[in-house]
Amino acid sequence: MLDPVLEIGELRAAPSLSNPATIVAELRKRLEVQSDSSSKMMFITYEDADAEYAARIYMRSPSSTCSYIRMRAIKDHRELQQWLNDPIRIWKLNMEYKRQGIRQ
Repeated sequence: MLDPVLEIGELRAAPSLSNPATIVAELRKRLEVQSDSSSKMMFITYEDADAEYAARIYMRSPSSTCSYIRMRAIKDHRELQQWLNDPIRIWKLNMEYKRQGIRQ
């Protein structure tokens, strides 16, 4: 999710993001994305002592959020497929046994 934000080279000039060793941890600490399950709304906040840099990161956050949602949907789909694989396989085997029983 942070990749689009990390690509903004000028933001590394922000005092809070100037250390390459801690930039990801700082972004995670300062950038917050919340969802409201009852209204399908997302809330994005970014806190920094420098309002100019906070605004720049905040303005870039929607693309980060879209990336996160896309990655999450792919992950959820894969997990659902794995969860359903065995029950579907068992169901298919049962159906095949029933078909064979009808033919005999």
